[in-house]
Amino acid sequence: MKRELTIALTLVVGVLFLSSMTFTGVVLGFGLVLLAAVGTVDTLERGVGCRFRH
Repeated sequence: MKRELTIALTLVVGVLFLSSMTFTGVVLGFGLVLLAAVGTVDTLERGVGCRFRH
């Protein structure tokens, strides 16, 4: 649950930075959204992997 909350917060902050439309905000926002996407994929792989192993 903690991991999902961290991913959600990272995504929200990234979108807020992207909406600022400044160069630094867009770069930071894109980085945070990318980080959230990688975290989501990692979480999904762990969840799917656990289901298949049992």
